[in-house]
Amino acid sequence: MNTGSVFEFFELYKNKEGEDYIVGRQDTGMYISLPEAGVEAITLLQEGKSLKEAETILSEKYGEEVTLKGLVKDLIEVGFVKAVDGVLVGQTHEIKEYHFTWIKEHHVSWLFSKTVLTAQILFIISGFLVLFFKGYTPRYSDLFFHHWYTVVGSVTFVCAWILAFKHEFYHLLAAKNYGIEGRFHFSNRLYFVVAETDLSNVWSLSREKRYVVFFAGLLTDFMFMAFCFWIRFLADSKIISMSVFGYDLVKGLVLMQLTQILWQFLFFMQTDIYYVFVTLFQTTDLLADTQKYIKEKVHEYFNIFSRQDLSLISKKELRVIKYYSVFYLLGSCVTMALFLFYLLPITAQFFIGSAKGILYGAMADRTDGLVFLSIVACYVILMTRTLRKR
Repeated sequence: MNTGSVFEFFELYKNKEGEDYIVGRQDTGMYISLPEAGVEAITLLQEGKSLKEAETILSEKYGEEVTLKGLVKDLIEVGFVKAVDGVLVGQTHEIKEYHFTWIKEHHVSWLFSKTVLTAQILFIISGFLVLFFKGYTPRYSDLFFHHWYTVVGSVTFVCAWILAFKHEFYHLLAAKNYGIEGRFHFSNRLYFVVAETDLSNVWSLSREKRYVVFFAGLLTDFMFMAFCFWIRFLADSKIISMSVFGYDLVKGLVLMQLTQILWQFLFFMQTDIYYVFVTLFQTTDLLADTQKYIKEKVHEYFNIFSRQDLSLISKKELRVIKYYSVFYLLGSCVTMALFLFYLLPITAQFFIGSAKGILYGAMADRTDGLVFLSIVACYVILMTRTLRKR
């Protein structure tokens, strides 16, 4: 590459958002944020201008020397440049293969019409009115809906993943409502294995449409909780008949779903609510910049961590980061509370009960404990494979 080089680009999406532009490739799902001058540079190069010609035009327009070599290197790195001087550039970003491509926009558009969305919200409100009226507050003991740990462990494992798939699938349906494809994969957040929907092309949508996609998962979560509250209410009112196990299982499902809802408010792990904040405040790298800001403050007051360079963060984003850091720390506290008051007691009771069954119980109790520990082993293996893949 030299000053006389010309470039061929892949088809790029460009859209102004706030003071900057979002630019990206829909086939690879790679998007970046650029100032207006950067987009102008890309447009000039797409028109066939050489590197030197584009620099001259922009230098004359802005009244100062403009160099584009660094920008072009970045554009090549993110896979936006197809060829330089007619020579194809090696591509490091794969073309994505999407799931459920047979589901089209017209199949799901009714789900996200104003009428249906209003009905869903009203159903959620009615369910939570039942919650407060009957006092159906979830407790961690609700998860022990059977005296055999094998039953509790296996049913919880399966149901938790079904609920997670429901959540992610509704994200996908919301995206398809706007013509956006997606795919599923496993990832991890700290010591949690999670299911994710890759919806990178959501950044090619307007902010209003992005909100619908981001909130879709939570919408179906709250609907499921409302449904469970109504099932309990109808059973308590003798309108429907349920077995003891079925009734207790519904209580356990509410707790599972509540845990997954609370998870979405753990801002520091890039959950749905995190992306809502990114869209709302139009930030470029909110999580990483917030971590830098907190480390800098800790360094100032306690001389822990090294100094952080915050000079490249705009004043507008810095104001957002100051407030977001509070949510970041609150999210950490919520995670700790969830671990101490829900996950730790549940896990301890599982392991103690399983160990007692294996050491002192009858054959059924030993089998119960061994099966539960096998489920834990499967989870550990899944986590290990996820980490190795990442």
